Amino acid sequence: MTSRTTWAFVVGSLVPLSYIYLSFLDWFYHNPRFYPATNVEIVILSTQVARLLVVTAIPRFRRVRFLAIVDVFALEMLIVPALVILSLVVDATYFLAAAGQIIWAWPPAFMISFVPFAMYKVGSKMRGGPTLSAIIPSVIAIFVSLTFLASATTSYTQFDGLMGISKLLLAAIFGSILAPSIPLDASVAGTALYFVMIVYSVSQGSEAPRPRSGLLVFAVVGVVAAISWELAATSFTSSELWVFGVPALALAGIIWGVTHAR
Repeated sequence: MTSRTTWAFVVGSLVPLSYIYLSFLDWFYHNPRFYPATNVEIVILSTQVARLLVVTAIPRFRRVRFLAIVDVFALEMLIVPALVILSLVVDATYFLAAAGQIIWAWPPAFMISFVPFAMYKVGSKMRGGPTLSAIIPSVIAIFVSLTFLASATTSYTQFDGLMGISKLLLAAIFGSILAPSIPLDASVAGTALYFVMIVYSVSQGSEAPRPRSGLLVFAVVGVVAAISWELAATSFTSSELWVFGVPALALAGIIWGVTHAR
């Protein structure tokens, strides 16, 4: 893959993801009721952002295995069992309450801080020409996570702080009575991302077949089919698992078939 083509796919993949992420940050900025409401939430969000700055600023951290960086951002969860044990030993409800705050505050703080690093890692991997089985699942995982986050902002909760965002995320994932819906920006970004990933999967990457005529037509047909499914699915469900999950699984099946048909 030439340098220009590589950068074209990197930009084409990261721009839709960044668009959804920035849309969420804009919603978060204009809804101060969801700002950290307790000292525990303030500490968790601030330390998560600090870790993001550290791992992106130091080259040694940027080259560390992806799962090792996940462990760095998940350090708070290691404190939860210790706080539960302390609450049982000293019979103090304070430690149990602190554990509960960590559990509720960590998911949104993690997504706010970790998603930018995950997008950076995906872009770096695409520049290195990895296998499709490494790139496609990573891009889809980030997109699905951001879609849940964006959909959560369309529902309502009586809670404040980061805990309130966690409640919204649960509503988006399980389709509770809060009735979240898929925002237009997620649909537009998903359409662009599907097109980029289909073209990438059939024409580039170390597992892609040799270029031949009809690949672009195949990509366009795939995008049209994905959009048609979304329009049909939204008429009877608001679950992102159905709306976006089915095209994602179909895309994974196509990639598997293409790479094993050689």
